[in-house]
Amino acid sequence: MDKEIKEAQLNAARALVSALESGDEAAAQTNLKALAEAQESQLFKEVGRLTRDLHDSLNNFNLDGRLAELTESEMPNTRERLNFVIDTTEEAAHKTLGYI
Repeated sequence: MDKEIKEAQLNAARALVSALESGDEAAAQTNLKALAEAQESQLFKEVGRLTRDLHDSLNNFNLDGRLAELTESEMPNTRERLNFVIDTTEEAAHKTLGYI
């Protein structure tokens, strides 16, 4: 957490405690709202950072050379094997029907 933000939150918390101790409900509500807004702002910043990280990770995943290598070398081999199984099954079916 940024030092300035932490200091602002501490000041708002101190003001909240002071307002509560003196019975000033309006000031307490104002200080409580300031604390909540500061926390909300930090949350939005963190969500924004996580979103950027996710976006960058997804882009890097798409650019990963291993993925391109797999699609060029492994996938065609898998297709060839699947086509072999289909062709062999088709031939066996024709032979079986020929015997009938």
